[in-house]
Amino acid sequence: MVFQTVYYPVLGTSLMNKKYLYRDKAYLYAAQGRLSAKNYDSLSKAAYQGIVKETEYYNTTLASGKWAHIMSMTPRNLPVYQAPYLNYKIAKRPEAWLAMPEGTDTAANKLALPAFNQATPQKHFVDVFLSKDTLVNYTVQPSAAWIKVSGKAGKLAAGSQSQQRLWVSIDWAKVPAGKSAEGVVLFKGGDKSYAIAVKANKNNLPELKSYQGFVENNGYISIYARHYQGNQSKGTDSWTAINGLGKTETALEALPLRVNAIFKGEPTEGAIKAMPVVSYNFFTFNTAPAEVKVFTVPTFPLNRNFEVRYAVSVDNGPLSIQNFKTVGRSEEWKQDVLSNSAVRSVKIPSLPAGKHTLRIYMIDPGVILDRMLIDLGGLKPSYGIIPETKLNILN
Repeated sequence: MVFQTVYYPVLGTSLMNKKYLYRDKAYLYAAQGRLSAKNYDSLSKAAYQGIVKETEYYNTTLASGKWAHIMSMTPRNLPVYQAPYLNYKIAKRPEAWLAMPEGTDTAANKLALPAFNQATPQKHFVDVFLSKDTLVNYTVQPSAAWIKVSGKAGKLAAGSQSQQRLWVSIDWAKVPAGKSAEGVVLFKGGDKSYAIAVKANKNNLPELKSYQGFVENNGYISIYARHYQGNQSKGTDSWTAINGLGKTETALEALPLRVNAIFKGEPTEGAIKAMPVVSYNFFTFNTAPAEVKVFTVPTFPLNRNFEVRYAVSVDNGPLSIQNFKTVGRSEEWKQDVLSNSAVRSVKIPSLPAGKHTLRIYMIDPGVILDRMLIDLGGLKPSYGIIPETKLNILN
C-alpha cells in the first residue's frame, strides 16, 4: 500500500512540478540566448515520461496487474496533465558566451550582484553560459581578497556543460569595519571578458551588537513564522509550532481548535490585545514606506461560528484585522491552492530607520502562520520562498 498511498502521489506531484518548471526555464533561457534551453526542454519531457512510467507500473505491474485501470494520469483529460509542448527559438546573440549575475539582465549597462550585507549571511550567483555551439575555457579573477568565488576556472561546451553557476560570498574579516567595500569579479575567456561588480557593506552599528531578530537586506526583510522572538499564550490558547506544515518546514497554528465562538460579535482592540500574540524584532537601515505581507496556509473557517482572522501591528501601532476567508473554486481560492499560501498585507506610509517589532495576534482558531515579508522598496518577484534575513553575528 505504500506505493499507492505515498510513493506514487508524492513522486507524481514532484514530476508534474518539474515538467512545468523545466519547461518555463527552457523558455526563459531561450529568450536570454542560452544553449542550455535545450537541456531544460529535455528535462521537462523526461519528467513527463517519468509520470507515464510510474502510472504504467501502477496499472500493469503492481500486484501482478490487480489495479489495472484504477489510476489515470490524465483525469478528465485536463490540459494540465498533457505532455509538455515547447515551441521556442533561442535568441541569437553576437557573443559566444556570457556571464549573468543574479538579479540582473545581460542587457543591463552595468553587471552587478545584489549588495552584500554583513548583518545577514549571504551568497549570490553568477551564471556563465554559451550562446553559440563552441568551446570556451574561462578564468575567474576577484579584484580583492575579501571576494570569495566557488571556482577559479571552467570550461563551457555544448550539451550538459553549456552553462555553469558560480557562487560569490564575502570574507568579512578582510573588509574594514564600518566600511563599504567595492570590487569586481572578472570572467575572461577567448577575446571576451565580463566584470561583475561586487559591493559589501560592513555594518558597524552599536545597536546591532546585542540585537536579536531580523534585518533589512537590499530593501526587504524575510521572516519565517517559527523564528519568533516572543510568543505569549493565554491559558490553553497559543500559537503552536506544527512541524512539517507550510513552506518553511514548521508553521504556527492558532490552537486549540474548538466549536464555539471565542468572541460575541466583532472583537474590540482591547479584546484582541488580550489574545495570544507572537512577535518578531526587525531592524531597518533606511526610512521608507513599508508593506508587511503575511503568508498563511490557505485554510477554511472551522465552522460557521468563525472566520479566518488575525491582527497585525507594528511598533504597537493600530491593529489591522486580516481575514483570508475564500469561497471554494473562486479565482482567489485557486491561486491560494496553487501557491499553498493566502497572502494579506498591511501598508505603512513611512517606517523610520532602526528597531521595530511586528506582532501578530490570534483571533480565530485554525489560522496557520507560515512566513512574513516586509517590502521596503527592494523586494523582487520570486517563485519560491525567500531565505530569511536573520541577523548574523557581527564581529
